[in-house]
Amino acid sequence: MGADISCKLRVNLLGANFAVEAEYENAAIKDHTPELEKVRTRKAAESERLPGLTRRYDRAPSPL
Repeated sequence: MGADISCKLRVNLLGANFAVEAEYENAAIKDHTPELEKVRTRKAAESERLPGLTRRYDRAPSPL
């Protein structure tokens, strides 16, 4: 194993990086909760319409 990888494992760089990014993401979620709730509500409403649209147009959505 290379010295670079060995050092990263020894200091838990991946774990520290994950923890820092998670904190940034959690702070952003907290700061933008109202906007995110609006998006969640809109997405839920769109999802509820899908079965009716599928029946109306008689085909299942294509896989992504």
